[in-house]
Amino acid sequence: MKKKRIIIAIVLLMLSFTSYTIYKEYFAPGRTLKLTGEVETIIYSHKAEVAGKIIASSLNLGQIVNKGDIVAEIDSKDHIYQIEQLEAVLIKKQALLADLKKGSTREALAQAENNVQIANQSLKTAASALEFAETSLNSAKEMYENGGISRFALDEAQLTWDNAKEKAETAATMLNNSELQLTILRNGASSEQLTIAEADYKQSESQLRQAKDNLSKFTIRAAIDGIVINKNYQLGDIVGPGYSVADIAASSDIYLVTYVPVEYLPNISHGQMLPIQGESKDYSGEVCYIGLESEFTPKDFRSAANKNRSSVKIKLRLKDCDLLPGQNAKLLLTVW
Repeated sequence: MKKKRIIIAIVLLMLSFTSYTIYKEYFAPGRTLKLTGEVETIIYSHKAEVAGKIIASSLNLGQIVNKGDIVAEIDSKDHIYQIEQLEAVLIKKQALLADLKKGSTREALAQAENNVQIANQSLKTAASALEFAETSLNSAKEMYENGGISRFALDEAQLTWDNAKEKAETAATMLNNSELQLTILRNGASSEQLTIAEADYKQSESQLRQAKDNLSKFTIRAAIDGIVINKNYQLGDIVGPGYSVADIAASSDIYLVTYVPVEYLPNISHGQMLPIQGESKDYSGEVCYIGLESEFTPKDFRSAANKNRSSVKIKLRLKDCDLLPGQNAKLLLTVW
């Protein structure tokens, strides 16, 4: 009987101790909750703005990069050729505009008159060749109808006439342009012609400036200090505008995300500094976000303090912290 009383006393003592422990841990004023949190950061996607082949990059997953470091280089050879061509066109248009503003010279008039004579002679030669080709074609058609020549011979005559006609039309156009240029030099450029030439020059100047500005887009640089968490290409890959080349997690914008039971929200406020417990080191974080809607605590964030309870998501900004995205830490929240 005495032994039975001792056992009952021990059980009651254990129950009392357990009840006290639970009360102190979860219900007593001034207790500290340990809420599981996960380190998150802002992820910056670095996208290509131009199309081309990746020709250079030494980026690796997990690599720490600084703002301005090269993420990848896209082949810009064709774009450089385009810039060189635009520069040549701009020089020509600048010279033409200068000539129009300056007016005609004796040498320019002589050259223009000579160009008209050459173009006129070329037109006469082309016209004669066209007349001969037309006569030959008509003769070939009659002979073909009478069975005198083959279809191949007729096609050859037709092709000769087509080529002669094209050359005659080209010669006529060249003569017309030469005569127009001579007229401008003799009479001087009109205000309308000067306006058009100036607008043409400015347009080419703008195109060249735009092409030079776009050259920098072939080198993709890190927008922030951080850690490479995704690399979506290999050397030689072809990318297009909008293609995500790499993702970098910012090292300056690190947060601890956790869930606080609704009944404990009065214990936290924006800007409040709270202690955080890491695996081997303690930190502190500033409350920068408090959710507006409650939800059941997500599985990965459950602890004895918030399991199966309605909670609110909060974020704490971490400064001078060596925790990495994806690592866990505990928020120590004293409640009353």
